[in-house]
Amino acid sequence: MPVMKKSSAVLIVILAMLWISSCFAENPMNPETVAVGDIVTFGRYEQDGRKGNDTEPIEWIVLDVLDGKALLLSKY
Repeated sequence: MPVMKKSSAVLIVILAMLWISSCFAENPMNPETVAVGDIVTFGRYEQDGRKGNDTEPIEWIVLDVLDGKALLLSKY
């Protein structure tokens, strides 16, 4: 299997995050009211390493807003 270039892998991860965020958003955001640098919270995932407690909310950093869509990156 050929080794994927780092930039291609990063692009795939970003696109996957955008798709996932649009499918599973608990609190859909309004792209007209968010700005670059804002932090939005939606979705839940195990993040603190303690399997016995509940999942934690996922915080997302708004990297860009274009044509009514926001590019997001999870904070942790």
